Amino acid sequence: MQNIEDYLVGEMLDQQNGVNFADFFMSAFLGCRLADDAEVRTKQFTDSSLRWINNVDNHELKTQYATALLAYMHSQETTFQATDFATSFLRSEDQDSYLTSLPDEVSTGVIEKTLGLLHG
Repeated sequence: MQNIEDYLVGEMLDQQNGVNFADFFMSAFLGCRLADDAEVRTKQFTDSSLRWINNVDNHELKTQYATALLAYMHSQETTFQATDFATSFLRSEDQDSYLTSLPDEVSTGVIEKTLGLLHG
């Protein structure tokens, strides 16, 4: 009979089960999760916001929203929040549409602003 340590090491080395074991060990066994990457969340927010803005039919409003996003992301604040952007810069009738267009990871909560992955 094989002892538990040998079994676990064998499972870890098995390429088919390696990811499953790592996920189990990190989340179920240790109760850990990977930290959100602020650069990735900042890029997701910006890209998703720009996609939504590009679908606005009114050219003047599209320009206003794009300018507001640029100013918002280049402000001195070290964090940002989608709901804050929406209520501060978007017409009330556009806010729900905007917020539901964002990925769940960036539509709620406060996110550390890190512009490293943004171009320009």
